[in-house]
Amino acid sequence: MARRFLITTALEETWPNKEESVLFLGEWCCLHANKEKWESLDYQILKYRWDDRQKLHDDYFYLLDVYENILKELTASLNKLHGVDRSIDYWRILIGPWLMSFVAIIHERWANLDSVLSSNKAYRTYILDQKDENLIPNDMSEFSSFQENDEWNHYIYSKLLKISFESNSLEIINIPDLEINANSMVSIRRNLWKRVLGRFSTFFNKNTDHFLYGSRLSFFDLLKVNLNLLQFPVFYTTEDLRKFNPDLNLRKWKITTSSADSNFIKTLKDIIPFQIPKSYLEGFKVLKEISADLGWPNKPKSIYTTTAFHDDDVFKQWTAEKCELGTPFFISQHGGNYGQAAFSFTEYHELKISNSFLSWGWSREKESINPIGSYKKQSTKNLLRESEELLFIISLYPRYSGSLLSMPISTQVLNYLEQQVLFCSNLKEHIKKDLVMRLYPYDYGWSVEDRILETFPNINIDKGERDFSTALNTARLVVSGWNTTTYLESLAMNKPTVIFWDPVYFELNDQAKEYFKELERVGIFHKNVSSAINHIEEIWEDVDAWWQDGEVKAVKKDFVNNYVRNNEEFVNNLIASLKSSESIR
Repeated sequence: MARRFLITTALEETWPNKEESVLFLGEWCCLHANKEKWESLDYQILKYRWDDRQKLHDDYFYLLDVYENILKELTASLNKLHGVDRSIDYWRILIGPWLMSFVAIIHERWANLDSVLSSNKAYRTYILDQKDENLIPNDMSEFSSFQENDEWNHYIYSKLLKISFESNSLEIINIPDLEINANSMVSIRRNLWKRVLGRFSTFFNKNTDHFLYGSRLSFFDLLKVNLNLLQFPVFYTTEDLRKFNPDLNLRKWKITTSSADSNFIKTLKDIIPFQIPKSYLEGFKVLKEISADLGWPNKPKSIYTTTAFHDDDVFKQWTAEKCELGTPFFISQHGGNYGQAAFSFTEYHELKISNSFLSWGWSREKESINPIGSYKKQSTKNLLRESEELLFIISLYPRYSGSLLSMPISTQVLNYLEQQVLFCSNLKEHIKKDLVMRLYPYDYGWSVEDRILETFPNINIDKGERDFSTALNTARLVVSGWNTTTYLESLAMNKPTVIFWDPVYFELNDQAKEYFKELERVGIFHKNVSSAINHIEEIWEDVDAWWQDGEVKAVKKDFVNNYVRNNEEFVNNLIASLKSSESIR
């Protein structure tokens, strides 16, 4: 019987000729832009592992345990390698975002292969015969780009095949010297003028100042916070990391395995030393040197950020050092889904590393969550205006899975997109003509615009030409089908808003379910497309009458107060939180 050819990614250089029957490991292999090629093949597509959402839920908590255990082992290994004695909390701040995503990535890729190759059916496949040192991410920022990249994912699948799945039933053909496309792996560079202003302003800081960095505060809000803290406003910046040369001798260490380790755990431990970003090994000393030269305070009263805890390795290393000495660390919520998701790696990590997590309004018992409100600008006025526009907002997730949380992951985005197309298809024409679809700023290879235009060639598309506030202000009604920041902003701005999504893919925690039940009762939230459309058609001629209804206003106000509380109080609450940092030490 002929072997079926196994295709692991969309990298067409690793595909066979048209005569062979193929098995695509997932929908991420089948780019819409190249559908003429793959549709001409004799192909099957493997059912996605996490279409079983209970399996995703179970895997999430299993992988949390794996992450915590590996983090303990890496704490010992990295302390020994660098001749330091840092706590697990130090390494959690520095490497936690990478390790948490990497554990989930390797598990999902490994499980995809295992579901095919454990059957002992005969397969053959091409793999990249690349040197490990050519595909090590330089830092967390580059890793974030790598995990969305076809070439890097094919390399990971190649490593897993060689480490765990070489057998008589799998024929592996090496492809040497394939040039890796680095264009999609470039880190975003910071604005020069911000760096100049930042370095100049550090001449006026003090070693004991509160440190605000990556705050997302407006200029005037940042000014107000600093003046109330009795310190000169400093606009801190960092430096871009240079490219570090890999040192394979520094990567010969191994994580201890035991007889109790599963095949996946052994594989994970085997691959980590070859894939841990260079900034945590070869560039570790440079991280410390950069932060020392930036003029950041030596003994800050507190550290505050909204976003820098994830990708900014210089900031993370410096913060980890200061937290070791007792400096309180404040993280402010920076988007939607927080406090609502049934599970979220991101939320878990931020709560673990911060002394106080500053939420937009929600809290939970026995956790250090301070609901100070949102930094997003808001309005209590009705901004309906004389507009006919229905603003329909599209969101996305990358083709390849990364960090885990309760929303559509990887190929499940196709189900989400089908629901958005269904919504547009079933709207009555007099409403559809006023629909403007606002696309997500990153396409991830889904070819969303092409998909939409194939079905609706005359649809109005907003590619981000207008800033989001302008788009909201000029809409009669805002519609969102994803649990993210956008609908929170529209509700906070008091824009008439309709939300719909499939609860199978957007699992809510028990507390959030009660709030969404109320939103559903007054027509703001819907669990399916048809319900959302029926409601929109019912209110379209007089959206304002529905939005100004007393019960709708009361439910909306309660929801906003819990998930995106008014900005007017945010700055004062932030000042009070930072002033209280002495009590946290």
